[in-house]
Amino acid sequence: MKKKKKSNKLHRAVTHIKLDFANQGKLTRLDELCPVYMNLVQQYIDYIFKFEIRDVDSYDEVIPLVKTVLSKRYQRCAWQQAVGIMKSFYSNGRTNKPQLKGANIQGTPNVIRLEKSDTPQFDFWLVIATLEKCKPVRIPINIYAYGKKVINSGKLC
Repeated sequence: MKKKKKSNKLHRAVTHIKLDFANQGKLTRLDELCPVYMNLVQQYIDYIFKFEIRDVDSYDEVIPLVKTVLSKRYQRCAWQQAVGIMKSFYSNGRTNKPQLKGANIQGTPNVIRLEKSDTPQFDFWLVIATLEKCKPVRIPINIYAYGKKVINSGKLC
């Protein structure tokens, strides 16, 4: 099987997006998603740690089967996040298995996307897939200056 060639292009992420403008209903739907997602990421970390998979690839076509209510797209995101954590873990020579704290979804465009806002009150809408199929939440956000620069550069991953 042919292995995918990795791109040498530099990509950046916009992190620490504040959800201050989201209403309580939208936040509740995200609160339902986060523990399920983070639990799956932890299960993938446990799997990689248990079998000491040091050369793990975040783009493997086959990922471990774990019973979850999350879509295949979210499962792929969780796998990629777990792989990133474990690559860092191994490269830093750590010995204690990573334990996730807090909520941090490193979503890909398959589950989270950014849409330009038509209103002057907000810069963008963050559209996030939820546990309910075909019912994403749309959260209005304003992005800090560096984040806007990254988005406008076209190098957002």
